[in-house]
Amino acid sequence: MQRASSVKFLGLFLLWFPGIAYAVEALDGGLPEGPRRQLNMALKAWNENYGAHVRAVRWSVRGKIGTENLSFGAIREDMTNPARAWIPDIDTYHPENTRAVRLDRSEGIGPDAIKSWKLSTDKAVQEDAKYYIDIDWEQDGKPFRTTAVASQDKLLYDSMIFNSRLVKKHNSCFYTAILWLWGDISGEITADAKLLCEGRSVTSCDKACTAWMDLGDAKVECDSNKVSTTACQMKYVWAWGTPLASISFKKDSFEFKVTGIGSRGNGNGSCSLTCP
Repeated sequence: MQRASSVKFLGLFLLWFPGIAYAVEALDGGLPEGPRRQLNMALKAWNENYGAHVRAVRWSVRGKIGTENLSFGAIREDMTNPARAWIPDIDTYHPENTRAVRLDRSEGIGPDAIKSWKLSTDKAVQEDAKYYIDIDWEQDGKPFRTTAVASQDKLLYDSMIFNSRLVKKHNSCFYTAILWLWGDISGEITADAKLLCEGRSVTSCDKACTAWMDLGDAKVECDSNKVSTTACQMKYVWAWGTPLASISFKKDSFEFKVTGIGSRGNGNGSCSLTCP
């Protein structure tokens, strides 16, 4: 199989840059093992990859939700307030330029996008939220804070962590796994060509293209055609993004356009199959 591709990732790649692997102070306050492990892994991954200008400094459990004047409704309202939500703006090819943007100050993010973000955040912060966690960050030495919530078993939401992803690829016409910062799969995009032959002659050019993503959106479009009596060629385009990214498909130019903030990526390519 011959492959050619053009890829643009605005997300978190599996990279490591010596000298910016900052330790994160953890004041667990009784946080259970599951969410504590996810949180520590996520913040370590952030600092190792994007700690040049924005880094996690410490986290601490403020308390249990439903006690100590921490009502579930008040916390949910706090987490969906654009004036308190910090979102990463990430370019994988230039990690040294990574910044955090407060949502109400972000250019180009309209009311519909914010409404969609609020709905997805509200869905993530479920009634089984048990722990309220403060995460302290620094951007070029200036502090800011985000709010995370966790259940007894896992981390449920934080505006910085849940708008960042890792990306892993393997051999295929095209495949990418979109990962949470702690390593679990958040989504997948696959584009594969299928070829049927009779002897050396092509009888059918087909395709198998799928995309899905949790707490975000992933799309793929494929077009497979016979290019000779013995070969098929498939071209594909793909895109993904966290909730504050917007994806649109241009059919006439066969491409996706991705705008917004958070983690996002898009690209295109082609592959050819020949009858043996």
